[in-house]
Amino acid sequence: MELTLILRLVLHVVGIGFAVLGVSLAGVATTLAQENQGVCSEQQFATPSTIAPGQQVTVKLAMRCTPAEGQSEMVTIGITGLPKGSTFSPKQIPVNTDDETITITTSANSLPGKYTAPISGTSASCPGGYGNFCNAQFVVSGKAKPPPTISCAPSSPVCNSNQGLYWFGEINVSTPPERYHTVLEAAPDGGTNYTWKITAGSDFAQFENGQSSIVTNNKKGEGYSVEVFPKGDPGNTSQNVIVTVSIDGGPPSAGFLLRVLKPYKIMSVGQSDISDGGNYYQSRLDYVIVDQTGEILPQEVKLSETSSGSLSVIKDADPVSAPWKEEVEQIKWEGHQVVSIYMFGPSERSVPPATHPCKPTGCQNKVVHWCKGHRAEYFDVESVQVASFVRQYYTDHGRFCNLVSPPASDIVGKDLPVCPPPGATMCPSN
Repeated sequence: MELTLILRLVLHVVGIGFAVLGVSLAGVATTLAQENQGVCSEQQFATPSTIAPGQQVTVKLAMRCTPAEGQSEMVTIGITGLPKGSTFSPKQIPVNTDDETITITTSANSLPGKYTAPISGTSASCPGGYGNFCNAQFVVSGKAKPPPTISCAPSSPVCNSNQGLYWFGEINVSTPPERYHTVLEAAPDGGTNYTWKITAGSDFAQFENGQSSIVTNNKKGEGYSVEVFPKGDPGNTSQNVIVTVSIDGGPPSAGFLLRVLKPYKIMSVGQSDISDGGNYYQSRLDYVIVDQTGEILPQEVKLSETSSGSLSVIKDADPVSAPWKEEVEQIKWEGHQVVSIYMFGPSERSVPPATHPCKPTGCQNKVVHWCKGHRAEYFDVESVQVASFVRQYYTDHGRFCNLVSPPASDIVGKDLPVCPPPGATMCPSN
């Protein structure tokens, strides 16, 4: 002991550096470390050399360094090449040690295989650091677990219909319509932490935290499912979004495709006109709402009507005594996917024959018109507009005239011609 201490001092004084063999005080190190150096103190192989996923291995280190006065006497350890999800401890060890144990803990999802993990160290006491001075080698046994899978949750009919993620405008970024929640779930469902990532299309999709990644935790009651929200207008074509998930640090799933769609336009599928047997008529106009790809929207969507201004009344024949009924439009669903729009107006019989300019032929002069627009689901300027039109009431039927769908502008009436003046010919029936 005395000889070792004296020899260290002499070598330091003559400036030739420390070349002393690191004789272990504990007598267990079989590999000797020189000054400013670290080594595996026993062997390259960790103990035990073979483990199952989730188990631990240990490796012993020897370090040599004489810290300058006032400098730290600890070395910060770094290890690379470990199975994904693995951890190690301690993170720091003394600068002078002959037999320090590092414990490496693998994950239950660690992939089987042979691993070589280089160990390095850094310390202010030893400029230049220790480099990769030891390789911990060990084998993780067993068969590789298959990566998780993603599917549409049963509670998400719109996802199950066409893997759709629907944009209804800025208004629905965090609150989609009731039937348009896109929810995904991962299998298997027995993990703890599920890490979800949007790996493509993050300009058009997000998670509830507003980010492109999120962790759901079963222990916190968040479960193994996640809702995906729209983020941006997909434009005139569908946009693709790719979502992956990994469980407890394991390998990621294959990418799951979502298509970002939106209500795009309305298409006529029929119309009819009937009389109520009295003074009024009923016109029924049937439409379907389609997305940018031409597919009919898979779930019910309301049409909200907005106007470019106040009611514009054209009175071709309107005696004060005529019992005109207020024009009312009812929008509702008939069946699953057809939007039926009902328009009610006064029939010819409500106009005194002596003053009606179309008697006795029953011509189709206009009664009133209104420049209008339809928005999908929400009555709000931030929602998607699918049509602009002139709602036109004649003396015996009602129609949408000058229908523009999809509209060239999101401003109601901007892309319409000027509303027809009194006495103009009937506009095309849509």
